[in-house]
Amino acid sequence: MPYSPRSGDEDHMIDRMFARLEPDVGETVEQTYERRRSADLDRALRMPHAPSSRLSSLRSTLMTRRTRLLISGGTAVAGLAAAAIIVPGAVSGHAARGKAPVTASGAAAGTTVDAHSFLLTAAETAVQEPARSGEFWYTETRTTSLIRSIPSVYQAKIEALRKELTAKETAAHGDAAALRRARRETDEKVRQVKLHSDPPFSATSSETGETWRARQAGGANRNVTRPDTKVAFGSAQDEASWKAMGSPALVNGGQRTSEDHLDRVLSIPNPSLTIRNVSALPTSETKLKSRLEGLYKERSGAQPTDTFATYLWQTGTDLLTAPITPGTRAALFRVLAEQHGLEATSQVRDAAGRRGVALSLTAPGDESTRGDVAYRMIIDPRTAELLQIEVKDQRPVALLTQTFERMGWVDRLGRQPQG
Repeated sequence: MPYSPRSGDEDHMIDRMFARLEPDVGETVEQTYERRRSADLDRALRMPHAPSSRLSSLRSTLMTRRTRLLISGGTAVAGLAAAAIIVPGAVSGHAARGKAPVTASGAAAGTTVDAHSFLLTAAETAVQEPARSGEFWYTETRTTSLIRSIPSVYQAKIEALRKELTAKETAAHGDAAALRRARRETDEKVRQVKLHSDPPFSATSSETGETWRARQAGGANRNVTRPDTKVAFGSAQDEASWKAMGSPALVNGGQRTSEDHLDRVLSIPNPSLTIRNVSALPTSETKLKSRLEGLYKERSGAQPTDTFATYLWQTGTDLLTAPITPGTRAALFRVLAEQHGLEATSQVRDAAGRRGVALSLTAPGDESTRGDVAYRMIIDPRTAELLQIEVKDQRPVALLTQTFERMGWVDRLGRQPQG
Protein backbone atom coordinates (compact mmCIF):
# COMPACT_ATOMS: atom_id res chain seq x y z
CA MET A 1 0.00 0.00 0.00
CA PRO A 2 1.52 3.39 -0.92
CA TYR A 3 0.53 5.00 2.35
CA SER A 4 1.04 3.07 5.55
CA PRO A 5 -1.18 3.70 8.60
CA ARG A 6 0.15 6.11 11.15
CA SER A 7 -0.11 5.83 14.91
CA GLY A 8 -2.65 7.69 17.01
CA ASP A 9 -6.11 7.29 18.48
CA GLU A 10 -7.89 7.03 15.14
CA ASP A 11 -5.72 4.04 14.20
CA HIS A 12 -6.39 2.00 17.36
CA MET A 13 -8.83 -0.85 16.97
CA ILE A 14 -11.92 -0.64 19.16
CA ASP A 15 -14.23 -3.27 20.43
CA ARG A 16 -17.71 -2.68 19.17
CA MET A 17 -19.02 -2.67 15.62
CA PHE A 18 -20.53 0.71 14.92
CA ALA A 19 -22.64 1.75 11.97
CA ARG A 20 -20.49 2.27 8.91
CA LEU A 21 -21.07 5.53 7.13
CA GLU A 22 -19.18 4.20 4.13
CA PRO A 23 -19.07 0.40 4.47
CA ASP A 24 -16.69 -0.25 1.57
CA VAL A 25 -14.30 2.53 2.48
CA GLY A 26 -13.97 1.56 6.12
CA GLU A 27 -14.81 4.85 7.82
CA THR A 28 -17.13 4.33 10.78
CA VAL A 29 -19.17 6.62 12.99
CA GLU A 30 -16.96 5.47 15.84
CA GLN A 31 -13.78 6.62 14.13
CA THR A 32 -15.07 9.98 13.06
CA TYR A 33 -16.68 10.64 16.40
CA GLU A 34 -13.47 9.87 18.25
CA ARG A 35 -11.65 12.50 16.20
CA ARG A 36 -14.08 15.28 17.03
CA ARG A 37 -15.77 14.68 20.35
CA SER A 38 -12.94 15.74 22.64
CA ALA A 39 -13.02 19.38 21.57
CA ASP A 40 -16.82 19.48 21.56
CA LEU A 41 -17.12 17.99 25.02
CA ASP A 42 -14.35 20.15 26.38
CA ARG A 43 -16.25 23.27 25.35
CA ALA A 44 -19.47 21.96 26.82
CA LEU A 45 -17.98 20.80 30.10
CA ARG A 46 -16.25 24.13 30.66
CA MET A 47 -19.37 26.19 30.05
CA PRO A 48 -20.85 27.84 33.17
CA HIS A 49 -23.94 26.13 34.47
CA ALA A 50 -26.42 26.83 37.20
CA PRO A 51 -26.06 24.46 40.16
CA SER A 52 -28.96 22.03 40.19
CA SER A 53 -30.91 21.42 43.37
CA ARG A 54 -30.21 18.05 44.97
CA LEU A 55 -33.18 15.72 45.30
CA SER A 56 -33.00 14.72 48.95
CA SER A 57 -34.67 11.37 48.38
CA LEU A 58 -31.99 10.31 45.91
CA ARG A 59 -28.58 9.12 47.04
CA SER A 60 -26.92 7.69 43.96
CA THR A 61 -27.02 7.63 40.14
CA LEU A 62 -25.70 6.79 36.95
CA MET A 63 -23.47 7.88 34.27
CA THR A 64 -22.90 8.69 30.69
CA ARG A 65 -21.62 6.61 27.91
CA ARG A 66 -19.69 7.26 24.74
CA THR A 67 -21.61 8.98 21.95
CA ARG A 68 -20.58 8.90 18.41
CA LEU A 69 -20.57 11.81 16.10
CA LEU A 70 -20.67 12.09 12.40
CA ILE A 71 -18.44 12.15 9.46
CA SER A 72 -15.99 15.00 9.78
CA GLY A 73 -12.28 15.63 9.98
CA GLY A 74 -10.14 12.91 8.56
CA THR A 75 -6.77 11.77 7.38
CA ALA A 76 -5.40 10.13 4.30
CA VAL A 77 -5.21 6.85 6.16
CA ALA A 78 -8.78 7.16 7.41
CA GLY A 79 -10.13 8.02 4.00
CA LEU A 80 -7.89 5.90 1.81
CA ALA A 81 -6.97 2.87 3.88
CA ALA A 82 -9.91 0.56 4.47
CA ALA A 83 -9.98 -0.49 8.13
CA ALA A 84 -12.32 -2.88 9.90
CA ILE A 85 -13.24 -1.49 13.30
CA ILE A 86 -14.73 -4.07 15.65
CA VAL A 87 -15.13 -4.10 19.41
CA PRO A 88 -17.27 -5.21 22.37
CA GLY A 89 -19.50 -3.09 24.49
CA ALA A 90 -21.63 -3.80 27.49
CA VAL A 91 -21.94 -3.51 31.24
CA SER A 92 -20.76 -5.71 34.06
CA GLY A 93 -23.32 -8.47 33.80
CA HIS A 94 -27.01 -8.03 34.46
CA ALA A 95 -28.42 -6.23 37.48
CA ALA A 96 -31.16 -8.02 39.35
CA ARG A 97 -34.46 -7.44 37.61
CA GLY A 98 -37.65 -6.53 39.33
CA LYS A 99 -36.17 -4.02 41.76
CA ALA A 100 -38.10 -0.90 42.54
CA PRO A 101 -36.74 2.04 40.59
CA VAL A 102 -33.97 3.72 42.52
CA THR A 103 -34.52 7.22 41.21
CA ALA A 104 -36.95 9.37 39.29
CA SER A 105 -39.63 6.81 40.11
CA GLY A 106 -42.26 9.40 40.85
CA ALA A 107 -41.43 11.74 37.99
CA ALA A 108 -43.76 12.18 35.07
CA ALA A 109 -42.57 11.32 31.58
CA GLY A 110 -40.24 13.97 30.25
CA THR A 111 -39.67 15.55 33.66
CA THR A 112 -36.24 17.02 34.37
CA VAL A 113 -34.55 15.34 37.32
CA ASP A 114 -31.23 15.98 39.04
CA ALA A 115 -28.38 14.37 37.09
CA HIS A 116 -25.98 14.38 40.05
CA SER A 117 -28.44 12.60 42.30
CA PHE A 118 -29.43 10.17 39.60
CA LEU A 119 -25.80 9.20 39.06
CA LEU A 120 -25.29 8.64 42.76
CA THR A 121 -28.42 6.52 42.92
CA ALA A 122 -27.19 4.44 40.00
CA ALA A 123 -23.99 3.84 41.95
CA GLU A 124 -26.06 2.34 44.76
CA THR A 125 -27.87 0.15 42.26
CA ALA A 126 -24.68 -0.96 40.52
CA VAL A 127 -22.92 -2.03 43.70
CA GLN A 128 -25.80 -4.40 44.51
CA GLU A 129 -25.53 -6.15 41.17
CA PRO A 130 -24.15 -9.69 41.44
CA ALA A 131 -20.74 -10.17 39.89
CA ARG A 132 -20.69 -12.51 36.90
CA SER A 133 -18.09 -14.04 34.67
CA GLY A 134 -17.81 -16.20 31.59
CA GLU A 135 -15.63 -17.00 28.62
CA PHE A 136 -17.03 -14.47 26.14
CA TRP A 137 -18.40 -10.95 26.53
CA TYR A 138 -21.51 -10.69 24.38
CA THR A 139 -23.25 -7.60 23.00
CA GLU A 140 -26.25 -7.26 20.73
CA THR A 141 -26.80 -3.76 19.38
CA ARG A 142 -29.20 -2.08 17.03
CA THR A 143 -27.56 0.84 15.23
CA THR A 144 -29.24 3.50 13.12
CA SER A 145 -27.11 6.20 11.52
CA LEU A 146 -27.66 9.11 9.19
CA ILE A 147 -26.51 8.41 5.65
CA ARG A 148 -23.85 11.03 5.04
CA SER A 149 -23.06 10.28 1.42
CA ILE A 150 -24.06 8.28 -1.64
CA PRO A 151 -21.53 5.41 -1.53
CA SER A 152 -20.82 5.22 -5.25
CA VAL A 153 -20.17 8.96 -5.48
CA TYR A 154 -18.12 9.07 -2.29
CA GLN A 155 -16.01 6.06 -3.23
CA ALA A 156 -15.27 7.49 -6.67
CA LYS A 157 -13.94 10.66 -5.06
CA ILE A 158 -11.83 8.71 -2.58
CA GLU A 159 -10.44 6.48 -5.33
CA ALA A 160 -9.48 9.55 -7.33
CA LEU A 161 -7.61 10.90 -4.30
CA ARG A 162 -5.93 7.55 -3.81
CA LYS A 163 -4.62 7.60 -7.37
CA GLU A 164 -3.56 11.22 -7.02
CA LEU A 165 -1.60 10.43 -3.86
CA THR A 166 0.07 7.43 -5.48
CA ALA A 167 1.17 9.59 -8.40
CA LYS A 168 2.60 12.23 -6.07
CA GLU A 169 4.47 9.62 -4.05
CA THR A 170 5.97 8.20 -7.23
CA ALA A 171 6.97 11.66 -8.43
CA ALA A 172 8.59 12.43 -5.05
CA HIS A 173 11.30 9.80 -5.70
CA GLY A 174 11.74 9.24 -1.98
CA ASP A 175 11.95 12.94 -1.05
CA ALA A 176 10.70 12.90 2.56
CA ALA A 177 9.56 16.54 2.52
CA ALA A 178 7.64 16.03 -0.72
CA LEU A 179 6.00 12.90 0.67
CA ARG A 180 4.91 14.69 3.83
CA ARG A 181 3.53 17.57 1.81
CA ALA A 182 1.61 15.24 -0.51
CA ARG A 183 0.09 13.39 2.41
CA ARG A 184 -0.91 16.59 4.19
CA GLU A 185 -2.60 17.81 1.03
CA THR A 186 -4.42 14.50 0.69
CA ASP A 187 -5.48 14.67 4.33
CA GLU A 188 -7.16 18.00 3.71
CA LYS A 189 -8.81 16.88 0.49
CA VAL A 190 -10.21 13.77 2.17
CA ARG A 191 -11.48 15.94 5.01
CA GLN A 192 -13.27 18.21 2.57
CA VAL A 193 -14.85 15.24 0.80
CA LYS A 194 -16.15 13.99 4.12
CA LEU A 195 -17.50 17.39 5.07
CA HIS A 196 -19.27 18.04 1.81
CA SER A 197 -20.68 14.68 0.72
CA ASP A 198 -24.13 14.90 2.30
CA PRO A 199 -26.83 13.85 -0.17
CA PRO A 200 -29.71 16.27 -0.93
CA PHE A 201 -32.07 14.23 1.24
CA SER A 202 -32.29 12.83 4.78
CA ALA A 203 -32.22 9.06 5.21
CA THR A 204 -30.98 6.59 7.80
CA SER A 205 -29.67 3.05 7.59
CA SER A 206 -29.91 0.43 10.33
CA GLU A 207 -28.23 -2.81 11.26
CA THR A 208 -28.18 -5.32 14.08
CA GLY A 209 -24.83 -6.51 15.32
CA GLU A 210 -23.69 -9.24 17.69
CA THR A 211 -20.19 -9.50 19.10
CA TRP A 212 -18.44 -12.10 21.22
CA ARG A 213 -15.14 -11.09 22.81
CA ALA A 214 -12.91 -13.80 24.27
CA ARG A 215 -11.76 -13.39 27.86
CA GLN A 216 -8.73 -15.63 27.37
CA ALA A 217 -5.73 -14.47 25.36
CA GLY A 218 -5.75 -15.98 21.90
CA GLY A 219 -9.43 -16.86 22.06
CA ALA A 220 -11.73 -16.36 19.10
CA ASN A 221 -13.71 -13.14 18.70
CA ARG A 222 -16.79 -13.20 16.50
CA ASN A 223 -18.79 -10.42 14.85
CA VAL A 224 -22.12 -10.89 13.12
CA THR A 225 -23.71 -7.91 11.35
CA ARG A 226 -27.15 -7.96 9.76
CA PRO A 227 -27.82 -4.75 7.81
CA ASP A 228 -31.36 -3.81 6.91
CA THR A 229 -31.98 -3.91 3.18
CA LYS A 230 -34.12 -0.79 3.21
CA VAL A 231 -33.41 2.74 4.36
CA ALA A 232 -35.77 5.08 6.18
CA PHE A 233 -36.31 8.51 4.65
CA GLY A 234 -36.96 11.57 6.74
CA SER A 235 -39.99 12.54 4.65
CA ALA A 236 -41.80 11.76 1.41
CA GLN A 237 -39.94 14.66 -0.19
CA ASP A 238 -36.62 13.11 0.82
CA GLU A 239 -37.59 9.86 -0.84
CA ALA A 240 -38.72 11.73 -3.96
CA SER A 241 -35.35 13.50 -4.12
CA TRP A 242 -33.58 10.15 -3.91
CA LYS A 243 -35.70 8.72 -6.71
CA ALA A 244 -35.04 11.80 -8.84
CA MET A 245 -31.33 10.93 -8.63
CA GLY A 246 -32.01 7.50 -10.07
CA SER A 247 -32.47 5.71 -6.73
CA PRO A 248 -28.75 5.13 -6.11
CA ALA A 249 -27.81 2.30 -3.75
CA LEU A 250 -27.38 3.56 -0.20
CA VAL A 251 -26.70 0.38 1.79
CA ASN A 252 -25.04 -2.98 1.35
CA GLY A 253 -27.28 -5.85 2.38
CA GLY A 254 -26.41 -9.36 3.44
CA GLN A 255 -25.24 -10.78 6.74
CA ARG A 256 -21.53 -10.45 7.46
CA THR A 257 -19.69 -12.75 9.85
CA SER A 258 -16.04 -12.50 10.83
CA GLU A 259 -13.75 -14.07 13.41
CA ASP A 260 -10.29 -13.18 14.65
CA HIS A 261 -7.97 -13.79 17.58
CA LEU A 262 -6.85 -10.21 18.13
CA ASP A 263 -6.40 -8.61 21.52
CA ARG A 264 -9.08 -5.93 21.36
CA VAL A 265 -8.75 -2.78 23.41
CA LEU A 266 -11.78 -1.47 25.25
CA SER A 267 -11.15 2.25 25.02
CA ILE A 268 -9.39 4.27 22.33
CA PRO A 269 -7.82 6.72 24.82
CA ASN A 270 -6.67 3.76 26.96
CA PRO A 271 -5.11 1.03 24.80
CA SER A 272 -3.77 -0.70 27.91
CA LEU A 273 -7.31 -1.58 29.02
CA THR A 274 -8.48 -4.94 27.70
CA ILE A 275 -11.24 -7.37 28.48
CA ARG A 276 -8.79 -9.34 30.61
CA ASN A 277 -7.63 -6.57 32.93
CA VAL A 278 -10.57 -4.20 33.11
CA SER A 279 -12.07 -6.15 36.01
CA ALA A 280 -9.03 -5.23 38.11
CA LEU A 281 -9.84 -1.51 38.11
CA PRO A 282 -10.31 0.01 41.59
CA THR A 283 -13.68 -0.13 43.34
CA SER A 284 -13.00 2.95 45.46
CA GLU A 285 -14.09 6.31 44.06
CA THR A 286 -10.83 7.96 45.15
CA LYS A 287 -8.59 5.20 43.81
CA LEU A 288 -10.50 4.89 40.55
CA LYS A 289 -10.27 8.62 39.93
CA SER A 290 -6.54 8.49 40.66
CA ARG A 291 -6.13 5.55 38.27
CA LEU A 292 -8.04 7.36 35.54
CA GLU A 293 -5.96 10.48 36.09
CA GLY A 294 -2.86 8.34 35.58
CA LEU A 295 -4.24 6.86 32.37
CA TYR A 296 -5.16 10.36 31.22
CA LYS A 297 -1.53 11.46 31.56
CA GLU A 298 -0.27 8.35 29.76
CA ARG A 299 -2.54 8.58 26.72
CA SER A 300 -1.06 9.15 23.27
CA GLY A 301 -2.34 11.05 20.26
CA ALA A 302 -4.19 13.53 22.47
CA GLN A 303 -5.33 16.93 21.31
CA PRO A 304 -4.63 20.16 23.25
CA THR A 305 -8.35 20.41 24.06
CA ASP A 306 -8.43 16.94 25.63
CA THR A 307 -8.94 17.98 29.23
CA PHE A 308 -9.45 15.46 32.01
CA ALA A 309 -13.16 16.30 32.00
CA THR A 310 -13.58 15.25 28.37
CA TYR A 311 -11.32 12.25 28.88
CA LEU A 312 -13.41 11.16 31.85
CA TRP A 313 -16.61 11.45 29.83
CA GLN A 314 -15.42 9.27 26.97
CA THR A 315 -13.50 6.77 29.09
CA GLY A 316 -16.41 6.48 31.48
CA THR A 317 -18.77 5.61 28.69
CA ASP A 318 -16.31 3.05 27.34
CA LEU A 319 -16.09 1.40 30.75
CA LEU A 320 -19.86 1.29 31.19
CA THR A 321 -20.01 -0.99 28.17
CA ALA A 322 -17.18 -3.22 29.38
CA PRO A 323 -17.25 -6.09 31.90
CA ILE A 324 -16.09 -4.05 34.87
CA THR A 325 -17.02 -5.22 38.35
CA PRO A 326 -20.11 -3.89 40.16
CA GLY A 327 -17.81 -2.06 42.56
CA THR A 328 -15.93 -0.34 39.76
CA ARG A 329 -19.19 0.66 38.09
CA ALA A 330 -20.41 2.18 41.35
CA ALA A 331 -17.14 4.06 41.82
CA LEU A 332 -17.28 5.28 38.24
CA PHE A 333 -20.80 6.65 38.68
CA ARG A 334 -19.69 8.55 41.77
CA VAL A 335 -16.72 10.05 39.96
CA LEU A 336 -18.94 11.10 37.08
CA ALA A 337 -21.59 12.49 39.39
CA GLU A 338 -19.23 15.33 40.26
CA GLN A 339 -18.91 16.43 36.64
CA HIS A 340 -20.77 19.48 35.37
CA GLY A 341 -22.93 20.09 32.33
CA LEU A 342 -25.17 17.03 32.49
CA GLU A 343 -28.96 17.10 32.40
CA ALA A 344 -31.34 14.25 33.19
CA THR A 345 -34.89 13.59 31.98
CA SER A 346 -37.09 10.82 33.35
CA GLN A 347 -39.38 8.31 31.65
CA VAL A 348 -37.73 8.47 28.23
CA ARG A 349 -38.15 5.49 25.89
CA ASP A 350 -35.38 4.01 23.82
CA ALA A 351 -35.82 2.62 20.32
CA ALA A 352 -36.81 -0.76 21.77
CA GLY A 353 -39.58 0.84 23.85
CA ARG A 354 -37.79 0.47 27.19
CA ARG A 355 -38.12 3.28 29.69
CA GLY A 356 -35.16 4.96 31.27
CA VAL A 357 -33.62 8.22 32.38
CA ALA A 358 -31.88 10.21 29.65
CA LEU A 359 -28.59 11.89 30.50
CA SER A 360 -27.67 14.55 28.01
CA LEU A 361 -24.96 17.03 27.22
CA THR A 362 -25.18 19.74 24.57
CA ALA A 363 -21.98 20.91 22.90
CA PRO A 364 -21.33 23.57 20.27
CA GLY A 365 -21.27 22.18 16.76
CA ASP A 366 -18.59 22.73 14.14
CA GLU A 367 -18.33 22.86 10.37
CA SER A 368 -19.48 19.25 10.09
CA THR A 369 -22.73 19.76 12.00
CA ARG A 370 -25.86 21.82 11.77
CA GLY A 371 -25.93 23.86 14.94
CA ASP A 372 -25.31 22.49 18.42
CA VAL A 373 -24.90 18.77 18.98
CA ALA A 374 -26.83 16.91 21.68
CA TYR A 375 -25.23 13.78 23.13
CA ARG A 376 -27.67 11.59 25.01
CA MET A 377 -27.69 8.24 26.73
CA ILE A 378 -30.64 6.42 28.24
CA ILE A 379 -30.12 4.48 31.47
CA ASP A 380 -32.43 1.94 33.08
CA PRO A 381 -32.95 3.32 36.62
CA ARG A 382 -33.82 -0.15 37.96
CA THR A 383 -30.56 -1.76 36.93
CA ALA A 384 -28.16 1.10 36.11
CA GLU A 385 -27.63 -0.48 32.70
CA LEU A 386 -27.01 1.55 29.58
CA LEU A 387 -29.91 1.17 27.15
CA GLN A 388 -29.08 3.55 24.32
CA ILE A 389 -26.87 6.36 23.10
CA GLU A 390 -27.83 9.09 20.65
CA VAL A 391 -26.13 11.93 18.81
CA LYS A 392 -28.25 14.63 17.21
CA ASP A 393 -27.76 18.07 15.71
CA GLN A 394 -30.42 20.34 14.22
CA ARG A 395 -31.35 17.91 11.46
CA PRO A 396 -34.80 16.31 11.71
CA VAL A 397 -33.22 12.88 12.21
CA ALA A 398 -30.48 11.78 14.61
CA LEU A 399 -26.92 11.37 13.42
CA LEU A 400 -26.61 8.15 15.37
CA THR A 401 -28.75 5.97 17.61
CA GLN A 402 -27.31 2.83 19.13
CA THR A 403 -29.54 0.60 21.24
CA PHE A 404 -27.97 -2.06 23.46
CA GLU A 405 -30.50 -4.85 23.36
CA ARG A 406 -28.56 -7.55 25.22
CA MET A 407 -25.15 -7.83 26.80
CA GLY A 408 -23.38 -10.00 29.32
CA TRP A 409 -21.13 -12.99 29.83
CA VAL A 410 -21.64 -16.32 28.06
CA ASP A 411 -19.67 -19.56 28.28
CA ARG A 412 -19.56 -20.53 24.62
CA LEU A 413 -19.01 -18.72 21.36
CA GLY A 414 -22.33 -18.22 19.59
CA ARG A 415 -24.47 -18.32 22.73
CA GLN A 416 -26.52 -15.41 24.08
CA PRO A 417 -27.13 -14.33 27.69
CA GLN A 418 -30.27 -15.67 29.29
CA GLY A 419 -32.87 -13.45 30.93
